[in-house]
Amino acid sequence: MITSEIKDELRRIQAELKKPFPANLHEVRELPGSSKKWVFLRWQTIRERLDEIAPDWMSDYSEIQYIGNDAICRCGIAILGVRKEAIASVPISLQSKAGNEMTRGSAADRLAAEGLKNAAECWGVGRYLDDQPFTISYLWERMSELDDAMCGQVRLLSEQYKLRLKAAAVEPDIKKSPELLSKPVRHNLLPQASQQPKQQQLPARKEVTKPSVVHPQDSRVRQIREIFNYPRDLVVEWLQFQDADRPSQLEPKIVNELVKTICLTWAADKFEHSNHAANSYQKHIVDAVANGADEVAAIQGWINHIANQKVEATIK
Repeated sequence: MITSEIKDELRRIQAELKKPFPANLHEVRELPGSSKKWVFLRWQTIRERLDEIAPDWMSDYSEIQYIGNDAICRCGIAILGVRKEAIASVPISLQSKAGNEMTRGSAADRLAAEGLKNAAECWGVGRYLDDQPFTISYLWERMSELDDAMCGQVRLLSEQYKLRLKAAAVEPDIKKSPELLSKPVRHNLLPQASQQPKQQQLPARKEVTKPSVVHPQDSRVRQIREIFNYPRDLVVEWLQFQDADRPSQLEPKIVNELVKTICLTWAADKFEHSNHAANSYQKHIVDAVANGADEVAAIQGWINHIANQKVEATIK
């Protein structure tokens, strides 16, 4: 029989287990057989949460059964004598359209990880991930904690789920919004019009239209955005986070971060890990530009390099 003390402790433990994880521990992957992406947590991250909140937790697994191409088992997690169980199933083999094997590790290892995650979810660990719109909104509000590649993934997810996410609210700037000012009161301190001497009206001065000059920073971002077909709205939102309307209002090093975000967003699904994309960007673009290469030419070369790598991988 469970005592009231154990019940209270279980409630406390489960409340802690249910809390969202730090933003930077989340990752994104493609759902099998679909182009859609999904925010997830690694099973090792979930294991760390169990170790932290309930150090005495225990797990057990049933015998693995094989049905067709699927490996299936049951996994249970016990905390303070209370056991919760879930079923796990993983494909033994999963091939891409090109015929390449997409699974990593043995079916037994993947099944053990999946079983642990499913049983932990019964305790509330990572349960919020089932609500992807909530998860994306949670990450959106914590962009400052994410690396550039993950920020790009969150932006893509917000488009996939058609979420209307806004930047942090900003107090209206009266200097930029003169319509917010009340009309000034005109005090009649001058004599009446009939008593005022008539002033000779001067001919209206003709305004000379100056040719518009595009700032190099604005031109740079626009050109790179168009190369990757990156949505203009996302650039506008990024600038809003910097309290700016145009790249030319920012320091060059800040604009460099915007360019990096655009590039890594495009490359996010072309590398197995986000740090590989960042390293490739550093080598083929940042280092190349530092050595005197034209940035646009370096970007085009980077795109071709990645495309050639994918072709070689397909041939192999």
